Amino acid sequence: MDKFLVIYTASTLFVGLCVAAVSIYYRLSPAEALLLGLCCGVALPFIIAIKIEAKWDEYQEKKGRN
Repeated sequence: MDKFLVIYTASTLFVGLCVAAVSIYYRLSPAEALLLGLCCGVALPFIIAIKIEAKWDEYQEKKGRN
């Protein structure tokens, strides 16, 4: 399986749990929780996955040089 897809899936699950916790803590209505989930659930995991993949590639390069 593609490394990016695995990281993106894990990031999506993590962000989903965070959104659920925030919506329960602040007692958001279902519409507000859905809006928060759609806003954070699409872009944020993508950004996280790109950052993690870049750091992983950097780590692999350093490991390969030593």
